[in-house]
Amino acid sequence: MLTLKPQISIRREFKIVGQIGAINQKDRFSFSSLMHQIEAGKSNGYTEKEIMGAVIKRLAQGLV
Repeated sequence: MLTLKPQISIRREFKIVGQIGAINQKDRFSFSSLMHQIEAGKSNGYTEKEIMGAVIKRLAQGLV
């Protein structure tokens, strides 16, 4: 009898690092930084849906 073990894949959530803010704000991130993080996410195998979710989440936090 062949017994199959379930495959468990644990993966961290894709997150965008930095803050949305005014141009003169020291800790905000630039468009090029955002694009670099998106490209890094793609190269690490995150789906477009996961990346879009992370971008939207970061934008929403910046509006609060």
